[in-house]
Amino acid sequence: MARWRNTSRCYSPTLLKHKNEMETKVISIEDFVNDIKTIDGVDEKGNIVRYVLLHDNRIATVREGKGKDVERATMESSGDQSKYLSSLMSACTKIEGKAINMFDLSELKIKDYTAIQLAFAEINF
Repeated sequence: MARWRNTSRCYSPTLLKHKNEMETKVISIEDFVNDIKTIDGVDEKGNIVRYVLLHDNRIATVREGKGKDVERATMESSGDQSKYLSSLMSACTKIEGKAINMFDLSELKIKDYTAIQLAFAEINF
């Protein structure tokens, strides 16, 4: 179960102030109304997340990163700086509830990849 807030604006630290007030709900395609493509929320572990509606109606969940994600990305990218960010993004992203890797990200359409990249950056930086 995830707590959520339907929003069309960019991620803001004010979400942190309201995360305890959010309703617990499983996010589905029906929650993306009026051309809204992202929903901010808090997962069951209390992490800030952003749900992103992909072009094929799958839902990507991008969460706040942790040190373990940095370590995974460092190992997975094998020192190749051009792969590091994709690896770090994939460590913090699930699509339809399934973990992905940087190669899965590279197979997405550009509009989906950039939507995930934007959500990742707004939550983590």
